[in-house]
Amino acid sequence: MKEKYLVNARILDPKNQTNEIGGLIIDSNGLIKAIGKKVANGNLPAAATKIDLKNQVLIPGIIDMKVFIGEPGYEYKENFKTLSSAALSGGVTSVVSMPNTLPVIDNVSMVDFLKRRGRDKASINIFPTATLTKNTEGKQMTEFGLLKRKGIVAFTDGLKAVQNPRVMSRIMSFANQSDSLIMQHAEDNILSEGGC
Repeated sequence: MKEKYLVNARILDPKNQTNEIGGLIIDSNGLIKAIGKKVANGNLPAAATKIDLKNQVLIPGIIDMKVFIGEPGYEYKENFKTLSSAALSGGVTSVVSMPNTLPVIDNVSMVDFLKRRGRDKASINIFPTATLTKNTEGKQMTEFGLLKRKGIVAFTDGLKAVQNPRVMSRIMSFANQSDSLIMQHAEDNILSEGGC
């Protein structure tokens, strides 16, 4: 691959507080060599492969915070390879995966499977979540401490909301003590029953 010069783009990078017109250089290995307003039309080699990105924006990779990966159990819907392809085509480089698989991600062995599979098959970053409750039934908390030590970034029952206030209170108390992130689907089944 030849070195490429992308020029005239609006560059947004919150981490480095960048908001400027400029460009970037991609080297022959596909890696970013330089970025910023110094990469401009005026100082490029004459034989350079140049792509004009006028009226377009360059940003760091996007993180999708709620992704349902089909593995394990629903591979016919999506797998790590198809997810990676779709994500990258939209600028998404990292995803937070929901635990609603078959079986659900509610124990250490399932976390190990998900992380290993993601590492071997995905071309994006996979940040796994585990269920709030065993088998997403809303009755018994999962092992937050064990799962968090295995690399879980958050706890959620995905599209199911924990309906029992006592169970949810225990979950919130433990999450506070262990500095764990909770992602709760905001729906009360009694209020939403038969509703719009």
